[in-house]
Amino acid sequence: MIIIISFLSCKNKGKEKIENSEIKIDTCSFDLNVNKHKFKFEHLESFSMDSIDWGKRKNHYHKLTESEFFSVYQDTSINYQGVSDQSIDLDFFYSIQNRNSELKEVTILWQREGEYCEGITYYIFDKKGKIIDRFPVAGSCGDGGYYDEKYGEFLNDSVYKMTYEDYNERDESKIGIKRVFERIYTISKKGKVKMSEKLILTDTLK
Repeated sequence: MIIIISFLSCKNKGKEKIENSEIKIDTCSFDLNVNKHKFKFEHLESFSMDSIDWGKRKNHYHKLTESEFFSVYQDTSINYQGVSDQSIDLDFFYSIQNRNSELKEVTILWQREGEYCEGITYYIFDKKGKIIDRFPVAGSCGDGGYYDEKYGEFLNDSVYKMTYEDYNERDESKIGIKRVFERIYTISKKGKVKMSEKLILTDTLK
């Protein structure tokens, strides 16, 4: 039997005929119950990036398939890069968050070679699996004379505090500017997120 599956955009849902059978394919909602066993952790209170090599993360975490990728992101303008076994532009199921019984909340770990970045993003869905909002909880980027690092923790059920450090070298002088920001993400009862930021440190490094 040959089965062909096509992924339809959230705005243009439809039906795919497979050997005289019609199967409705919906990549516009995330089913947490079906995917529970794929997450590495449960209800983490703090987040930071691991030290696992990008090429070896698929040995430690469950990689998102193409359909799982679109069911989480719910944005078909983003390309899925994980089809090739050689690709390291991958996304992984990271943690289930039991913060609010009225909502479905998870985190996804991702890595992007072309952007020189990796991160962990917090996703908030309604009971039907439709995305409400998302925000970063950890990450890092680096290229040449620039790097940044993000990490943080929940202060309570609705407030996440992130520390965001960045470093940038000035030309060939090798003198760098390090800045540290504090970002506060506040989650409303309906799952919408607001962010505030303040600069808490600027330092010159040689």
